Amino acid sequence: MSSADIVIPTHDHARTLGHSLRSAQDQTVGDIRIVVIGDGIGDDTREVVADARAGDPRIELLDLPKAGRTGEPHRDPVVRASNATLVTYLCDDDLLFPDHVEQMVGLLEDADVALPPSTHLDAQGAVRCSPVSFADEEWRDAALSGRSLYGLTGLSHTPEAYRRLPEGWATTPEGYYTDQFMLLKFLRLPGCR
Repeated sequence: MSSADIVIPTHDHARTLGHSLRSAQDQTVGDIRIVVIGDGIGDDTREVVADARAGDPRIELLDLPKAGRTGEPHRDPVVRASNATLVTYLCDDDLLFPDHVEQMVGLLEDADVALPPSTHLDAQGAVRCSPVSFADEEWRDAALSGRSLYGLTGLSHTPEAYRRLPEGWATTPEGYYTDQFMLLKFLRLPGCR
């Protein structure tokens, strides 16, 4: 069993994917599995993953045909089969802080799902942080009312909590962001911590 499965869905971001992969590889916890889920990817993306895999057997590539809006159905079997302590997500154009997995392992000792603050750097160099906590009833109510409060990167959960969901990853209906719709499934799960 690994400490974490880091799931990286990708379609057409070969230019940034290598940076994302390096941030996954550079975690302070080394006992991880990195699963790149290719949703109709091109040869440029395959090359980026092959270069990263050449020196790191923790990386797996699932090279699958295009499915759904953002390939959500491809994620379900990966997460259902996970035997890691936790599953965390990384967008193919984002980065994880080096201690992300370490922090999430600690948070998920007393929770089923956790989300770190998102830090954004804009083109002008301004940094902003989004400190959303779903343990806070106000933030939880805002999310349940349909407000999208975060991106997919950093969302972490236990595989056991995922398997309790009535429906896991599936094509997101119009009117929702993919990550928002997935989080709503957890927030609506009775007893979810």
